[in-house]
Amino acid sequence: MDSREKFNTVFTLLTRQPWLGTKHEELAHMLFDECQCDRSRDMIINIVSGFFYLSGDKYNDALESLAREIAAEEDYQRKTQVVAMAVDSGTDSSQEVLYNLKFVFPKLGWLDFKGVSLSTAAYRTYTKTQRNNVVVVDDFVGSGQTVKNRYKAITAQFKDNNVTDYTISFKVLVATKDGLQTVRKAGIAITAQHEIHKAIDDCYPDEVAAEYRALMLVLEDGLSKEYGGRAIPSLGFNGAQAAFCRERANTPNSVFPIFWWPFRDNLDPRLTILHRAMGDA
Repeated sequence: MDSREKFNTVFTLLTRQPWLGTKHEELAHMLFDECQCDRSRDMIINIVSGFFYLSGDKYNDALESLAREIAAEEDYQRKTQVVAMAVDSGTDSSQEVLYNLKFVFPKLGWLDFKGVSLSTAAYRTYTKTQRNNVVVVDDFVGSGQTVKNRYKAITAQFKDNNVTDYTISFKVLVATKDGLQTVRKAGIAITAQHEIHKAIDDCYPDEVAAEYRALMLVLEDGLSKEYGGRAIPSLGFNGAQAAFCRERANTPNSVFPIFWWPFRDNLDPRLTILHRAMGDA
């Protein structure tokens, strides 16, 4: 492929996904240095073309929609506590969602908004306020495993203290189709303002999907196998195959690591179109 063809390929992708405007060098590196065959290059082009990008405006719209869902529940102003998915003092996107809802709800008339910054504090908040409708919020759900873990932990606190009159639900801005199904099959109530599909398995016939998975694994072979004792989340955490990013936000580990994993197999740094804080890679 000559330089003109390369330019046209990158330019076309930038046209389809304007958020990549400052990432032309990183995009070109992935397509023409890391992809060793036309088929893997076609796969990356197709996945990038289908990325779901949550801009700042879309993020705010999703917040408003999530808030209206909660406000539609009977007697929510007296009964509801809105809880971040977070469990410790580390920074977490769910706390950002919670903080932003603190601005949204007064516009809807909930002046006595009750937000809780840790999911581990839901029961303690109930004992102080009698707010027994626990709504857990986050920006993104991938495999659904974290939701199941949080539900189990919160439920245990109420059950261990012989409290039966309570509800727990989850409301997120974006979730994978598989993640939603996994959570709902476990009997847990969850909604998402935007639903995305697996970027390979849900988008291509079985034969093509199998080829694309194999090609993606070949690309991952060029990346380091772990960081800080954590293995690279092949095809995204729990195989989520997510093609998603938020404007000016940490990339979820459910996203294909080829787009954000920062080290080559020799531990040299690599150019990436997305970024993630690696403390919880």
